Amino acid sequence: MRKFRFLRSVIYKLKRRFGTSVTFVRIEETGATDFATGAVADNYLEKKDVRNAIFLPYALTRNFSYDLSYIAANKNFTYGGMYDTTASTIICDKRDLKGFELDLNAYVLVDCRRHEVKKIQEAYQDNTILIIQIVETKGER
Repeated sequence: MRKFRFLRSVIYKLKRRFGTSVTFVRIEETGATDFATGAVADNYLEKKDVRNAIFLPYALTRNFSYDLSYIAANKNFTYGGMYDTTASTIICDKRDLKGFELDLNAYVLVDCRRHEVKKIQEAYQDNTILIIQIVETKGER
């Protein structure tokens, strides 16, 4: 019991010192598509604001994806594209998400920027802390 009390105390202190306001949004798996414009509407089911979530510093990386013809035909080079992504981690107390079911179809809004949820890990034996890995693609809406 003492180690859980210590863990809660550490999380509380981190939330007080480094807490950031984030919004978790869970969306439907199937969005409505407008066939005239091709736009896909994200109909969100539920939204939860968390006032003090621990937002760890992010890492910026540049990725390159090859065109499908390069992979299929094994040519020397065809076309591809570079894009930048930032990966970060959010540590959140499960009590702050009371009544909200977080899954991989959700996204997180931090400073009005959208981050996709890539991995959710329940930490420690009492499962009171969530470690959420998030990724933002630069230039995405």
